[in-house]
Amino acid sequence: MACTPPCRFDEEQNCIVDEMEEDLGGTGGEIDIELGGAEGDIDIDIDGNGGNGNGNGGGITVDIMPSDDLSPKVVDLLVMAPFDQSVIGAYYGVIMDTVITQLDRYKISVAHAAIAPMYRRLNTDTPLLYGTPDNESEFMNYNEAFEYFSSEEGLLPLDNEVDIDGENLLQLGASLGTAGVYHPRQGSEGSQYLFRAPQDGMLVLWINPFARRCNLNDCEGAEGNLAAKLIASNGQEEATWLSLGGQGRLPLQNIVHAFVGTEETSDEDGFFERCENRVGLPSRILDHIEPSPINLYQQLNRHLTEEGLGSYRVDFCQAVSDEGYDALEGVAQKLRQKID
Repeated sequence: MACTPPCRFDEEQNCIVDEMEEDLGGTGGEIDIELGGAEGDIDIDIDGNGGNGNGNGGGITVDIMPSDDLSPKVVDLLVMAPFDQSVIGAYYGVIMDTVITQLDRYKISVAHAAIAPMYRRLNTDTPLLYGTPDNESEFMNYNEAFEYFSSEEGLLPLDNEVDIDGENLLQLGASLGTAGVYHPRQGSEGSQYLFRAPQDGMLVLWINPFARRCNLNDCEGAEGNLAAKLIASNGQEEATWLSLGGQGRLPLQNIVHAFVGTEETSDEDGFFERCENRVGLPSRILDHIEPSPINLYQQLNRHLTEEGLGSYRVDFCQAVSDEGYDALEGVAQKLRQKID
């Protein structure tokens, strides 16, 4: 006599049918997981209305929730972004908002946050264009700062420019602990040093909707070779490219670089098609962004990862679309993993 699942033989060799739970819709469930060092739960909601085909396939919605047991951490945030006279700067604030929100979900608070130009300079120096806290600030928030420095007036004092990716970051990092915030309407740097001491970690957020300017092997200027500088450490395994208040330094492992850039491809038509197809993408940005024929962020992400350092990459179009919230969660996960 055959007895196949869900049937089974009992002790007297009678074939019986096990009752199966049928009501899966809406009940959900939880799975404890480890998120790169940060424990969390996955809520799974199974219903009968989903599926990608034409039938009545089931849908599964997965929401990853950080564990309530995470210990609070404090970090600094440095945002590097290119500025030009266009609407694109407004979306830098959208990305920054989302990243900070995701950090908060993972119990990571931001002690100090600053914005700096990726290529432009004030004479020969890389200024901090906005920072918090700053009692002397001329802007209400970083969204105002992004808007101002994307205007003709805001760009006027930034009259110099470098052509090497990472050059401004390396120059700024060497003296970040003694850098004040530039106040454009006063035409001077504030007296308050922003990054006065190391925190639990540092997030460097690279935002770039334009083409990169050098590949990894060619990113070398007055400040040195980018690839070598970002992985260099002293005898205490501290990052030598970054100097904070009191000459304080952070462990190299506690620094995460997040690259939010447009796709690195020579297929311009394909780039715009893929970008335009992102749900919720603001169509007005399409006239102000471009792909990058130069492959830098992919190489840099791989380089840092192979060295065991914190790095994460998100597509710019994805970051400003309806997918941005979920896509940028990976930045918070990576940082949490590195500072735990």
